Amino acid sequence: MTEQITYNKEADILTVRVDELPDDMMDIVTSQPFELTLDMVYNKYTGALLEFELTGLLSTFRDDAPDGLVYDPECDTLYIHLHPDDNGKRLCDLAYCDEVEGILVCLNRSSVGNLTGIEVVGLEKILETTIDISENQGS
Repeated sequence: MTEQITYNKEADILTVRVDELPDDMMDIVTSQPFELTLDMVYNKYTGALLEFELTGLLSTFRDDAPDGLVYDPECDTLYIHLHPDDNGKRLCDLAYCDEVEGILVCLNRSSVGNLTGIEVVGLEKILETTIDISENQGS
């Protein structure tokens, strides 16, 4: 498998590959839960999440982040809530783990297995920068 997590600093795009993309791109379905911010790629036959991409990630924290996209600086964790019931306390799939770097990507699931959210732990390590959201706190 190619690199699972990539960050293009110039374009400010974080891409996380959960599974291999098919050879025939007609076998995928895309969705954009947060317009112009989050793109998701699914296998059209199984519904499995193959990849997600966050565009304008650092600028999102400087501006107003969409509801459902929350960064917790104390835990260095980005929470992407795709469903109102996503609380991170149910089932999850471990999509990526790097124990040495302290990076973790989890796919949160409902009790019937539907994708409700995504957690990215170690975001500053991935981006190789410090995320400063202090100017937005208390506004």
